[in-house]
Amino acid sequence: MQLSTKKCLLTYTGAIMFAFGFGIMLEGISYKALPSNDLNLNAVVRAVPHWCGMLLLLLGARNFTFGLAQWKYGMNCCGQSGACEVVFVNLLALVVSGCAIGMTIWGSFENLKSSTAETIAQKPDFIYLIGIWFMSMICAILALLSMFAGCLPIGSPSEEEGDEGY
Repeated sequence: MQLSTKKCLLTYTGAIMFAFGFGIMLEGISYKALPSNDLNLNAVVRAVPHWCGMLLLLLGARNFTFGLAQWKYGMNCCGQSGACEVVFVNLLALVVSGCAIGMTIWGSFENLKSSTAETIAQKPDFIYLIGIWFMSMICAILALLSMFAGCLPIGSPSEEEGDEGY
C-alpha cells in the first residue's frame, strides 16, 4: 500500500467516524430523555450511547489526524509502520461502537420484546435505536477497515508517486 493511500483512507474514515460520533451523541441525548418502561433499568444504561458518541467523536478525530500528521517524519511509536497506534485507536472505536449497540439493545429490550409490528414504529425508542444502531455499525466497519489499513506495510519510497506525477 502506498503512503498516500494509507493517509487518505485514515483521513476519510476518521472524518466519517467523527460525523457519525456526533450523530450518535445527539441521538443518545434524545434517547436518554425518553421515559423508560422498565423501572429497574438504571438511567446510566440509557446514557451510554451519548457517551459512546462522544468517545467515537474523539477517536474519529484521532483517526483523521493519523491521515494528516502520522508518518510525517517516518517514525512513530512502532517504527516505520505505525500499526500499533492505529490498531489500538481503532480497536477502542470498535469496542465503543459495540458498547453503543449492546447497551441500546439492553436498555430497550422490554420495549422491543413487548412490541408488535404495528406498534413498534410508533414508539420513539425504535426511531432512536435504528439511528444509533446504524451509525454504530458504520463506525465499527470503519474501525475494522482502518485497522486493516494500519497493518498493511508501506511500499518503498521508489514506489511512491512524486509531486510531479508520472
